[in-house]
Amino acid sequence: STNAAATGVELDANRITIALSGEPPTLDSTRIEDSASGFIIGLTNEGLVRLDPHGRLEGAVAESWELTADQATFRLRADARWSDGKPVTAEDFVFAFRRLVDPKTGASGSTVFANRIANGAEALAGKVAPTELGVAAPDPRTFVVRLARPTPYFVTLLAAPSYYPLRADFVAAKGQRYAADAGDLLSNGPFLLEAWVHGASLSLRRNPDYWDARRVALAGLDVGYMTTDSRALFNLFRSDEIAEVAIDETTLPEVGRAKLRLRRNATNCVALLTFNFRDGRATSDPRVRRAVRLAFDTEEYIERVIAVPGNKPLWSIFSTHTQAVAGRFIEAYPPTIQRPDIDAARALMTDVRRERGELPRLVLLAAEGKEKRDEYVQAQLAGKLGLDVLLDRQTFKQAIAKLIAGDFDIAQSRFCSGSLTDPVFFAEIFHSEGTFNDGRYVNLHYDALIDRARLERDPKVRMDLFGEMQQILIDDDVVLPTHEIGQVYLQDRRVRGLNRFPVRNFAFGRIAGG
Repeated sequence: STNAAATGVELDANRITIALSGEPPTLDSTRIEDSASGFIIGLTNEGLVRLDPHGRLEGAVAESWELTADQATFRLRADARWSDGKPVTAEDFVFAFRRLVDPKTGASGSTVFANRIANGAEALAGKVAPTELGVAAPDPRTFVVRLARPTPYFVTLLAAPSYYPLRADFVAAKGQRYAADAGDLLSNGPFLLEAWVHGASLSLRRNPDYWDARRVALAGLDVGYMTTDSRALFNLFRSDEIAEVAIDETTLPEVGRAKLRLRRNATNCVALLTFNFRDGRATSDPRVRRAVRLAFDTEEYIERVIAVPGNKPLWSIFSTHTQAVAGRFIEAYPPTIQRPDIDAARALMTDVRRERGELPRLVLLAAEGKEKRDEYVQAQLAGKLGLDVLLDRQTFKQAIAKLIAGDFDIAQSRFCSGSLTDPVFFAEIFHSEGTFNDGRYVNLHYDALIDRARLERDPKVRMDLFGEMQQILIDDDVVLPTHEIGQVYLQDRRVRGLNRFPVRNFAFGRIAGG
């Protein structure tokens, strides 16, 4: 998947070329569940609100809004346009929000907060029609959302692609082909998708009809390569074929040797080993999960295996960016630090084998691109616990499909809360009905705490509930948090304004002097 003509920074054409780790699984905003797809659709389209480089909310299609305990009302700007020149109206949001809660179209992950809207949960469950969702367009420039319950962080949620507008006539005309190719997408954002060579490249050019076009400095942005091979990407950067590149444990030593300037950014992302609780899986036995946790040396994993600055050991499912009433959540509710204890781990496995005999082969599911990490986990389980572990490495798209299908015992997972610093995102993953609960963990007491937190109006009491949930997840060994993900990267010194935190958005990048 190469593009012979690519140049990282084209001064004359005012374009930059970047790479992706793989083909975006979908550019249909209703169905997006992954960050690669979200990154591209975030360049071509836009919702009611967006985040500035400091992670603060600002108006996008909406010029103003008002949030009460019962509803959110948005006033749309008059100059928001689709790429065919028609105005973006409140009806386009009504259509998109209804499509999100339609069981036929809503993707599981993208609907995670749809139950905050009146009748959202009922529509997703098929109990009421999507037309019953609490959204309305009293006039073309006013969009009203009725809430199922008070949700102080509601407006922040709407920066996500799942809540971008869609135009009913265009989606209907395209049918199954909607968003399948460059010509099957209608843009209302900074760029237009000009060409899409599947598995190889994407080409975007500045959208002249975008309401905020004066802020878009680049004439174009090209994805010239798609590969998980970090060494190949590093070489593309060194030969000036891409403008920026992420650095990992494979390429970090070469950066040091070449004395290149390494940049870093935080993420609101956590990496976990997810255990499968389904019947018949070895990991449904709490002793096996506890043994894996006790055998795992988090600090060795961070310092010697990943060995990339910015990755931090984590003992909780909540990232360090998660906020409590005042300050960081994990400072207000410190999780128990888990130290490895090989003897205790082996004693548990002896117990399991005495009762169940030798365990069947365990499947460790992972996506391509982080081989060293996967092999370390596999070796730890084999060497310390005597487990036979099959490493099942898949393309990103296939790994997600297997995760959802439950085709694993242990899986390398990551979750990003983006701009949302409330604990609710990470906590709700593990609700028995949670859309991202791929391990199928079920704990009715935990569900009850989530239900209480959803209705609790006292901020301190609400945070205490999340503190209790954190403890349950640790006690039940629901997942093994390995680290908070930090990123280090190289970037062409002529390029500025590529925002990476709290969400990755290159729309307002520019070439210095260009």
